[in-house]
Amino acid sequence: LDWPASGPAYTGQTFVCFGGNTSSADWIVNIDYKSSTSGGNASPFGDMSEAINFGAAAGSQGARAVHAGGGKSPDWTTGRTEMEYITIASTGNTGDAGDLTVARSECPGGAGNGTRAIWAGGYNSGYVNVMDYMAISSTSGATDFADLNNTTGNGNCGGSLTRFLHSGGNDLVQQIDYVAFDTTGGTASDFGDLQKPTRSNGGGISTEAVICNSQGGTELTNGGETARTVRMDWVNPASTGSIDDFGDLVAGARYVSGGFSDNTRGEIWGGDTRTDRIQYVDIAGKGDATDAGNMTVTASQRSSSGASG
Repeated sequence: LDWPASGPAYTGQTFVCFGGNTSSADWIVNIDYKSSTSGGNASPFGDMSEAINFGAAAGSQGARAVHAGGGKSPDWTTGRTEMEYITIASTGNTGDAGDLTVARSECPGGAGNGTRAIWAGGYNSGYVNVMDYMAISSTSGATDFADLNNTTGNGNCGGSLTRFLHSGGNDLVQQIDYVAFDTTGGTASDFGDLQKPTRSNGGGISTEAVICNSQGGTELTNGGETARTVRMDWVNPASTGSIDDFGDLVAGARYVSGGFSDNTRGEIWGGDTRTDRIQYVDIAGKGDATDAGNMTVTASQRSSSGASG
């Protein structure tokens, strides 16, 4: 495994992706990883404790990644409370990191600043606005953080050293919420809006200057869902209100896994309809994505945010 790059503590040169499904009836325990500097394929890292899809992970540079929530096979409506961790520097299976405060499927989106991770939204007999947090180094489970402005799932999350952002989600959510990582309580603040209401988009590919906070997904209108989009949006995490076009994916996809950043290069993995494609982007330069290799499985609904470490 690669040692950490020089960059913010939430970045790193080892990218890790969890779970997913290879068909509607075949959910998986697989954990994949690859070097951010390689154009090659991913390799097996280890296994999760059970087959799951569409949870979310957050990592700390070179140290630990924590995955939380997701759906239990075979029914997406059955959410998990379980949180699991890996040590990024050595391959192997997950260990127990405690529990979320509320069981959630349908992407309780996650992101971290290298020290603290937050998981937001998801589904529990209906979509929820719950936000939980935990120290990435802990194995004691999560604590209630605050509330999103919308009850939603299938949004995505990204973060800088100081701010956590949640973008999009089910039920025509276009809003981007933000909170400060080092505060708790209350309700998230309004950052701005995505270019279009979007769900099942990839997690934020982050640096301190740019967060590519939406990759792909399904665009939503009052008339229903449109086709899977190639659109990627970006924001400056230190500001509010300004959302711009980042570029396009190689092909339109939803249920992709984003959140991978080494502070220079970002990656987007998998997606629906199920693919093993890995794509990469130049974060500072922006522009369209390029093919970057393949996962070990052809899968969708993997962790909406993977971990960099």
